[in-house]
Amino acid sequence: MKITTLSLIVPALFFVLSCGGKNGSADDSGGTSSNGGDGDADADADADADGDADADTDADADTDQGTAGISGTLLYSDGSPVHDGAIRMCSAFCITAHSDSDGAFAFENMDADFYAFDAAIEADDDYPTVLSFLTLADGEVKTLDAPVVLPAYSHSTTVDGNEDYTVASNLVVAGSSASYSPPFGVSEDDPLLLAGVAADPSSAGLPLDSVDGQVVAMWYLGRWNATLDPVWSFTVTEDFGLAAGTTLQVLIGDFYGLEWISGGTATVGEDGTIQSDAGSGISILSTVLLVQ
Repeated sequence: MKITTLSLIVPALFFVLSCGGKNGSADDSGGTSSNGGDGDADADADADADGDADADTDADADTDQGTAGISGTLLYSDGSPVHDGAIRMCSAFCITAHSDSDGAFAFENMDADFYAFDAAIEADDDYPTVLSFLTLADGEVKTLDAPVVLPAYSHSTTVDGNEDYTVASNLVVAGSSASYSPPFGVSEDDPLLLAGVAADPSSAGLPLDSVDGQVVAMWYLGRWNATLDPVWSFTVTEDFGLAAGTTLQVLIGDFYGLEWISGGTATVGEDGTIQSDAGSGISILSTVLLVQ
């Protein structure tokens, strides 16, 4: 499979939003992405002037290469493989692998750590970036249980002023151009794009082990990593069969913070629709979950 490495420094605590550093190796002939493994063979032959023959050579070859790994498959909604999709594992640095002609990808020699996991088709605004988080233990080699499905956006528009926008088949947001800040690297002069698609959490294939509770609904929103302050309230028009009055947690994928952040709560109405509660809503255009 074709593998590429891309390093992006994303320290969660220091909010550094710049690229840099090289962390891994590339093998275009069909290998796997890796991190770790800094080898320094520093041979210091210091000849002392005091006449004692101490030619001390310390060839200390570090062998701290990680032992964890993860593999999986990236597919389109119709089941066909995504060739050359970009899959990233990010902690302090990002390691990128590209899916092969069968949609397969793999990471090897990873350090035990908590990672942001995301997948996208580079330079294609018709598809979202899907984001989740997972932990790799030392020596753990994880195979994702199901293929990660990358759907095309079902809705796309430009935010202009204050109005309600249908952002997916079952999601309406109260949008505001005044509260929309473009993601890092996008000019504020560019149109304020808003896109989205609903995903079935039971078949999306996205690893959701880090979520505490049952994921009732899920959306992929873009322009990915745009921030919304104040948050945008929302209405879910689909009836998921939940009892009226049920309170759900709103979780939003924060790539730079390497975590699910709280968007507050939402409540199921008498007609089965779901409304975000006062002060709650969407603060980042990213993966958004409703969790029971």
